[in-house]
Amino acid sequence: MNFKMAITWFFSLQPMERSINDPGEKLLNSMRTTARCRFHAAQRLKKQGDFSFFTTTILSLGLILIPLIQNAEIKLAYSDKVLNMMQIFLAVSILVYSTINSTARYDLRSQVLSECGDKLKEGP
Repeated sequence: MNFKMAITWFFSLQPMERSINDPGEKLLNSMRTTARCRFHAAQRLKKQGDFSFFTTTILSLGLILIPLIQNAEIKLAYSDKVLNMMQIFLAVSILVYSTINSTARYDLRSQVLSECGDKLKEGP
């Protein structure tokens, strides 16, 4: 790749879309673009679902860890009142976050988008 091509590519100086006169080719390009976009959207939803599962797990572990540390009588920098407030905050956070995630249904939406993109790739 020469320098001029690299500059053209780096600064996106190519035309946004090449002009195509054939309606069949336009349809195929549109189908490819739609399939690619649906695949990437499915991947994003899957990552978001994984992240929400990880976040809920970490908050739950924090909620379990605080009373265990208190019962072990380990000297902490925070008073019992502060730790109790942290437990309440974590419990409410878990409740709200899991309610939001259960209504979002990331896994199902990701699967539907992925299947739709696969059907588009197969063609008519």
